Amino acid sequence: MLVLGGVLLSALGVAGPVRGLNQAPQAAERKEARAAPPLDAAKPEIGVAKVGGRTIATSALLERLWVRDNALAREMVEHLVFAELALLEAERIGIALEPELVDATLARAKAALEAKLQQSSRPLSFEEHVRRNLSMDPKRYERALRRDSIVQLLLERCVRVWFEEQGSARVRAAEFEGEEALAAVQRGLAAGQSLEALSRAHAARDAQTGGRMLDLARAESNDLARLAFATKPGSVGGPLSFEGRQLFLEVQSIQAPKTGDWEALGASVGAGLQERPLTEFEFAQWRDAMLRRYPVDLSPMLDLVGD
Repeated sequence: MLVLGGVLLSALGVAGPVRGLNQAPQAAERKEARAAPPLDAAKPEIGVAKVGGRTIATSALLERLWVRDNALAREMVEHLVFAELALLEAERIGIALEPELVDATLARAKAALEAKLQQSSRPLSFEEHVRRNLSMDPKRYERALRRDSIVQLLLERCVRVWFEEQGSARVRAAEFEGEEALAAVQRGLAAGQSLEALSRAHAARDAQTGGRMLDLARAESNDLARLAFATKPGSVGGPLSFEGRQLFLEVQSIQAPKTGDWEALGASVGAGLQERPLTEFEFAQWRDAMLRRYPVDLSPMLDLVGD
């Protein structure tokens, strides 16, 4: 599964390293996928423990986690934020998930966990692990896994619908380092050699695969996207200076923007995901677009940890 988050706080300028028969999720499953509602400000803060009659506040736990494992704390906040962004987009698009798809995704998540548990020196069943190690009711834990499955499925579909709406270019990207490699690539291209072959011979990275296959959304305003959409399909564009290397793009295809709701786009998006799973690079472009589309305010968390 794709990992949500990882870069939200840095993207918003906060200093420090960062690391869902079509029935569901109609309103019911989107609601199920949402996190628990925030605490009522008029109610006293729920504590995490009582010692000698005194309550240890939840904010104290969050502050300690923020200090002791900042990367994990940031990742969890970002996961919740991007899950909510996926739910907002799913509502906008009207995405519907087949219940069988949700069930199958949940089953795979449980199977993966059970397989990992069996590799331990003291194997435990799913229920034993949840009860003994997590101190949770297995049914409650399974509901949480189901919510995560719904969010994951929704997010994948939201990203691909966004690419459909924007229009996209599928390219082979290859990076070369040094004047000798650059000259060899330019001679090879002039002689009609493919970028894939030249990448296998001279690339600074991904040489074994002949470069990297990337999908670029038209909405992106970076140099990479501009080069892709300025290059005719079947042609090679570049070089583009990138982190001390020279980058070339071979445009495989360009898809024009599409309009329509989930009923119009859902079948092709679902088939596309089966054929080619979502990549982190696609998610990163969608993520940046969503941070421009929806306001995100992290001050409540930062206030809790004393920022």
